[in-house]
Amino acid sequence: MNNAKKIFSIFLLFLIAVFFLAGCALFPEEKVSEAPVLKEPPAPRVNVVKVERGYISEEITGLARVAAKNEKSLYFTKSGRVKDVLVDYGDWVEEGQVLARLEVGDLENQLAMARLDLEKMELELERMKFLHGTLVSDYDLRLKEIDYEKAKLQIERLEDILHGSTIYAPFNGRITSLSIRETAMVDEFAEVMVIADPTELELQMNVTQRNLSKIVPGLKAKVQIGQGIWLPAEVTRVPSVSAELAPGQPDLRVRLEIDFDQILAEGNIPPGQGLRYNALLPTAIIIQEKEDALLLPPAAIREYGNRTFVLVKDGDYRREIDVKLGIQTDTKVEILEGLEEGQEIITR
Repeated sequence: MNNAKKIFSIFLLFLIAVFFLAGCALFPEEKVSEAPVLKEPPAPRVNVVKVERGYISEEITGLARVAAKNEKSLYFTKSGRVKDVLVDYGDWVEEGQVLARLEVGDLENQLAMARLDLEKMELELERMKFLHGTLVSDYDLRLKEIDYEKAKLQIERLEDILHGSTIYAPFNGRITSLSIRETAMVDEFAEVMVIADPTELELQMNVTQRNLSKIVPGLKAKVQIGQGIWLPAEVTRVPSVSAELAPGQPDLRVRLEIDFDQILAEGNIPPGQGLRYNALLPTAIIIQEKEDALLLPPAAIREYGNRTFVLVKDGDYRREIDVKLGIQTDTKVEILEGLEEGQEIITR
């Protein structure tokens, strides 16, 4: 009996083990993940430039207008209504020619009558001087002299009004601007036309007051008259900052000249190229320049406090070196002290 119980217990344990192993087979097989391969991080990117030698110049650039050396704005010195405009735009006029007039009423007639009265007084005054001491007293002679002086002053006043109401050509030239018409009202000293002598041309370039202090006569310049064609020029005249064209409008026009006749004679100008009156030409005034300078881009220059320095690449190391700067432009910086040609500099 006891043996039968033992056999039954062993058989029961065997069945339990079989069922347990079968149940484990129903679960998915667990996969063992492999350890990820660690990659080295990329080396930080370093921008490096070399110290090079080359040309650098500080320039003031802009557009210069081809203008006449002898050019003048014309205006009435009196206000009023325009009576006559005796010229058209583009007309050639001679010195002293009447160009325009204002309405002056019977002013011309008054002036003619005043001149006749003055002539009459001159005759009377001569007669009284001849009779002075006999039939004419000192008192009567002095009264006639006073009347004569008053008549002269009246004529001068009328002539001044008439002259201020008339525009005359100050020199031989061409009318390059005309902004009035007959019957229009004009103010005194308001520009109504411009006369210019186009036989002698120059370049006029507007600059800022800040840049004007850097420019002096004799500076070299260059002017572009065509695609890729630059001609040498020279600053001839620099205005005073206090000089004014009109109240509140300072004259900031720098004058430049091109020896165009010599350039034409040398055959350096292609056919069809030249200076055309009123044309706008790209122009650069050279403040300072250097042919064989040590150069770096501005991105290589670093500043901290009062220091100006660069980072020099020395193998795997970098060193800070203080530098002294010279000419600076938007694309180049001159190095005066601290570096040598060929050194590698880390830029930002």
